[in-house]
Amino acid sequence: MKKRIAFILALTVIAVLFTGCGNAPVDSDTSLIPADGSASPSQTETATTPDDEQSPYNFAAGKFETDELGFPKSTYDYELPISTTDEVLTYWTTCFISDLLPEEGYDAIDFQIAEQETTGIDIEYLVIPWQTRSDNFTTLLAADDLPDLMNQVSNFYAGTMINGIEEGYFANIYDFKEYCPNYLYFAISHDDDPNVYPTVFLNDTTIFGFINMKTMAFPSAGTVGARGDWLDDLNMTNDDIVTVDDLYNLAKLFKAEKGAQWPFFITNNIDMPGFFSCYDTYTCLSNPTQAKFPGANVGPNGKVEFYYSNNKSQAFVAEMAKWVSEGLIDPDWTSKDTGEGDQTITGVAGIAPQIPTMVGATIAATDDPDCYWVCLKRPMLLEGQVFHLGDTASYTTYGDTEISAKCENIPLAVTWCDWRYSPAGSFLASYGVEGTTWEYDDNGNIRATDFVLSHESGQSFNFLMTLFAYNMFAEHGLKIIESELMYDPDGGRAVIEWYEYFQDYEYDGAYEWPKGFSLNSAQSEEYMQYAADLDTYISENVISFVNGDRPLSEWDTYISQLQTIGLEQAIAVYQQAYDAYIVANG
Repeated sequence: MKKRIAFILALTVIAVLFTGCGNAPVDSDTSLIPADGSASPSQTETATTPDDEQSPYNFAAGKFETDELGFPKSTYDYELPISTTDEVLTYWTTCFISDLLPEEGYDAIDFQIAEQETTGIDIEYLVIPWQTRSDNFTTLLAADDLPDLMNQVSNFYAGTMINGIEEGYFANIYDFKEYCPNYLYFAISHDDDPNVYPTVFLNDTTIFGFINMKTMAFPSAGTVGARGDWLDDLNMTNDDIVTVDDLYNLAKLFKAEKGAQWPFFITNNIDMPGFFSCYDTYTCLSNPTQAKFPGANVGPNGKVEFYYSNNKSQAFVAEMAKWVSEGLIDPDWTSKDTGEGDQTITGVAGIAPQIPTMVGATIAATDDPDCYWVCLKRPMLLEGQVFHLGDTASYTTYGDTEISAKCENIPLAVTWCDWRYSPAGSFLASYGVEGTTWEYDDNGNIRATDFVLSHESGQSFNFLMTLFAYNMFAEHGLKIIESELMYDPDGGRAVIEWYEYFQDYEYDGAYEWPKGFSLNSAQSEEYMQYAADLDTYISENVISFVNGDRPLSEWDTYISQLQTIGLEQAIAVYQQAYDAYIVANG
C-alpha cells in the first residue's frame, strides 16, 4: 500500500506539472566541489572585498568579467558566506510530499539547514499545499502582500508576467543582472537550445524570474511508455509503434489480449507530454490547477493559429473521441487530475505518460513480477513525417522562482537565487547533504544512500530528493543530471537512452515562435481581455467532444462561438506582434 500511495503521489506531479529533453551535455564537473557544497579556496580566489570597508555582503556585482552587453563570460564562484546580516527573506513555495515534513517544517531538513548556513542567508519558508496555491496567491495579490520569493506564480497570475512587472508586483531581474552572473551565463551560453533564451528573457530587457534548468537537455514534459512484457507476449517491440494508427491498434490489442480495461491512460490535461505533436497543434488542455490559456503558434505562410481552433486539432479530438467510445480510454479521464497510479500498476492501463527516472517506481509498485515498461516514440500521422511543432529537448524544466518588487533587498534575493546556479550551489541543491542523501562508494563514485533508496514511507527516490534536496518540480536551480541518476550503479544510462529514443524524430520547428518573440505590454493587455473566456470555452467543449457529450458534427458551431468570444481578436494581437517581429528582424 505504501508503494501504491507513493506512486500516486508521484504521478500527481506529472499531472500537475507537465508543462519544457536529445542530450547535449554541458560541463557539470563537480570534482572540485567539497562534499559540504562549499567553494574551495581555488574557487574563490578572484572574489574580493574593498580593503577600506568590509561589506556584510559578498555580492558578485563588479567581480566578474563581462561582454560588451554587460553579460558574464563564465560561471562565478561566490565567496562565502554571501551575507553576514540578520535579514530574513520570505519564500512562498510548496511540497509535494508534505506528509513527510517534520513539525518544524523545512527548518529541520538537512538541505535547507546546510544551504542557509553556507550562504548566510536566512530563509523563512511559507509552504503552501499545491492544491491551494492558486487561491492563496490570489489572496496575497489582492492584499498586496506578496512574499519576497515565490514559486511558479506565472501559473497563477491572471495577466502576463510583463504586466505583472509593469504593475509593480514582480521585480524585473534584468535590472539586477549584475547580481546573477551564473544564471545569465547559462541563459546566454546555450545556443544549442533555442528555448533557453526566450524562456529566460521575455524581451531583451525583461527577465521575470529564475527558471529551473538541467545540465543536459531532456524533454521536460515527460515521455510516454508501454508495457514491454505485454509487447513481448504479442511478439512485438516498441519499434513497431510508428504511427497513430499503430498506437490505436496496440491499445486494442492490450485490451483484447492482455485484459487492460482502459489501455491508454490520460489525465484531464489530455496530452501533457505533448505526445501527439504530429498533429502540428498544441494538444494540452488547462486543468483546475494550471491554467494554460489558448496556445498560439505560427502556422503555414506565417499565419497565427490557436490550438483547438483548426482542422488539425479537430482531427486529434476525433481520434480521442474514437478511443473513448471504444473503451480504450477511461471515460472518467477528466477526473484524473491526481494521476491515478493504480491504472498503471494494476494492469488497467498499458500505455501511459512516464518520467523515465520514475519508471522503476512503477515496476516496484506492481504485483506482476514480469512487468517492465519501454519507451514509445512520438507517433506520426504518416511514416516519414517531419514535425513542425513539439516539445523539443531543452535545458529548461518545471520550476521557477520570482521576486516581489516590494522585497526590501532585491540584490540579496537575486544573489540567493543565483547561488543555486553556481558550481558549489548547484551541487548542494542537486545532491543534498552527504550522509543524508548521498555518499561515496568504494570506487569514489557518488551513490544514493539507503535513506532515500529505501525510505520507510515507501516514497520514490526522485520525490524524496525534492524534500531532502531542492524541489526541482517547483523551485529554481541548476539540476546536475547525475544527481537524478545516482540511485543507479550504472549511472542511469538506461534513463538517458529512454529520452534519446523518445526524441528520435525529424523536426524542423517551422511552426514555433522565433527566438526572442513576445507580446509587448499593450498587446498582452489586449490579449488578456479574451484569453480566460477562450480557455474556459475550449476546455469545456473539447472535453464534451472527446466524451461524446457533444457530437463532432457541431465543430463548426463551436468554432463560430469561439469567434464570438474573441478568437479573431486574439489571433490579430499575435499576428500583429509576429509581423512586426519579422519586419524588425528580417
